[in-house]
Amino acid sequence: MISDVHFGADKARTCDAQFRTWLAGLKTAGKLPRFVICLGDVAEHGHEDEEKQYRAFCDELETLYSADNLKVYTAIGNHDLYNSGWQYWKENVYPGTSFYHFKTNAFSWYFLDS
Repeated sequence: MISDVHFGADKARTCDAQFRTWLAGLKTAGKLPRFVICLGDVAEHGHEDEEKQYRAFCDELETLYSADNLKVYTAIGNHDLYNSGWQYWKENVYPGTSFYHFKTNAFSWYFLDS
């Protein structure tokens, strides 16, 4: 699980490289997760370019681990809705809705817009 990645914030994205390195280590150890869940606030200000930056980040992870079927699921956060961000979030962030669920072998995961 990741949270509050705040693309568009006035800070360097050093955590992205660290996260990629951590995932690579997990893959090497045979412990790569089947999915990543982001708990919201993918954008700092809810601007379209911030949502697109997050989508590019997710696409990169899913492409790097496409052979492993890694998927990124995202819940919406309050920062994602700033400046009419809902319209950009639903266009750019998988799965484009704030209410959804998916199942694994042992658990059902529900995402709710609070």
